[in-house]
Amino acid sequence: MAVQNGIDSKQALSPTSSPTFNALTLTTPLTGANGGTGVNNGASLITLGASLTTTPANAITLTTTGATNVTLPTSGTLATTSQIPSTPISLANGGTNASLTADNGGIFYSTATAGAILAHTATANQPLLSGASGAPGWSTATYPGSTTINQILYSSAANTITGLATGNDGTLITGGTGVPSISSTLPTTVQGNITSTGNLGNQLNTTRSAFLVSRSSTVTDVTGDGTDYTIAWNNEVFDQNNDFASNTFTAPISGRYLFTLTVFIQGLLVGHTSAQVYITANNQFLYISDVNPFAASVSGNLVINGSGIFNMTAGDTATAHVVVSGSTKVVDVQGSALTSGPSQWGGYLLC
Repeated sequence: MAVQNGIDSKQALSPTSSPTFNALTLTTPLTGANGGTGVNNGASLITLGASLTTTPANAITLTTTGATNVTLPTSGTLATTSQIPSTPISLANGGTNASLTADNGGIFYSTATAGAILAHTATANQPLLSGASGAPGWSTATYPGSTTINQILYSSAANTITGLATGNDGTLITGGTGVPSISSTLPTTVQGNITSTGNLGNQLNTTRSAFLVSRSSTVTDVTGDGTDYTIAWNNEVFDQNNDFASNTFTAPISGRYLFTLTVFIQGLLVGHTSAQVYITANNQFLYISDVNPFAASVSGNLVINGSGIFNMTAGDTATAHVVVSGSTKVVDVQGSALTSGPSQWGGYLLC
């Protein structure tokens, strides 16, 4: 028999048994028209467990460079390498356009051309600050993690923001070191400034500095021989703002203070020819009188009074004095059990 289509068709037939066929030997690759590949695959194995269909019927070329095991998806479209974008993937293609490294606690943000990561801060409670059109940054100051209702935030230290405890019916004030607080009472200096410069009309001002003191009993033999006697006031009629103590008035704020002084001296002798009554305040002197006391007295008794204004600085002190000279130390400063006795000293912040 002849060889057709690469198949040797010569067979040996036996008249006494079923025919047997020798193995077919293909001398050339089986053509595609006859169900073959048309290619000599040598020792390579081709296995198709299911249909392979191309639509339309175009040629498929698979080129490998080594042993390849590829698992294909059940559906979809395979792209060529030319269709895969380069890295880093651009913003337009949904990427960051940057090679980024993760930073625990860092913040992702965008520059004009790419994504970026702001490095984390080592200090807790630092808020994120806008950099306008530039990169954001962390605040140097720290803020509380939470606040309570009606709190006011302030800097309790450099770069430290703290909540100020609130209070009812109060105003915001600062202490001597500048620390703020809520108080229903104004600081003395503030109140003094208000009352010294404000127009209160007929309203009472119970915080302006004012005092009145007197002698409730006679103090004997305090001068007469030239002794400068600082008058000891043992009866405090009132001391508004608590600025008088130990026979001394202390100015709470800088301003002009009006003082009035009345001194009743007794026991004057004919030899007492000089009497000075004065107020002194930090090297300032206000002389109420400088007279011949006996000549002006009635039976050795003399009342001397007067008033004047002092320009004082906060902390300045003032005291009242009497000096009688010319004879012996037998002159008394008379007092009385009356609320406001014959010898008294008063003053207040004028302006």
